[in-house]
Amino acid sequence: DRHRKSSYAASTPATDGKMVYAFFGSEGLYAYDFKGKLLWKQQFSKLGTASVGYGVSPILYGNLVIMQCDESGMKSFIAAFDKKTGKEVWRTPRKVDVTWSTPVLVQAGKRTELIASAAEAIISYDPLTGKELWRHKGLESNAVPTPVVSNDLVVVTSGYPTKIALALRAGGSGDITGTARLVWTYNKGTAYVPSP
Repeated sequence: DRHRKSSYAASTPATDGKMVYAFFGSEGLYAYDFKGKLLWKQQFSKLGTASVGYGVSPILYGNLVIMQCDESGMKSFIAAFDKKTGKEVWRTPRKVDVTWSTPVLVQAGKRTELIASAAEAIISYDPLTGKELWRHKGLESNAVPTPVVSNDLVVVTSGYPTKIALALRAGGSGDITGTARLVWTYNKGTAYVPSP
């Protein structure tokens, strides 16, 4: 369709079995039923361009659809919208530059965390409120691959300009840089674009 042809990076639509949610950067977040009828749209007209386009996909959690909207110039944010109406539920500013990495949901004990990767910081949010739970020093490289999750272990990677992989244990609080929550690091053979 015309939206996807306008950029190199394209997000993957999400579905909850009743609706399909698709993100097209500054053109907005759209919700359709399975017959293709537009149910609602949330415009992001002030969202700038993201170099080669947006690659972040919608995240579904409970009655929310969550979008990470990172852009050049540190005007990034992450926001949640009601799945049925499109009404904004919460919005949290992110002091990070453009990323293309889709956040992941992680179960850490009794709480669910939404973990987002970036060059400047890896940040865990409460997906119900957008409140920051913890952060770690970022990848210092382009955040493109989606993190990998195994139980409460989250592996974030980048392949350009430097190669790096970090394994972080979810469930922390505050700044976890330099703590035992960093389980391991690796700096060879990581991909620039494909997710592990």
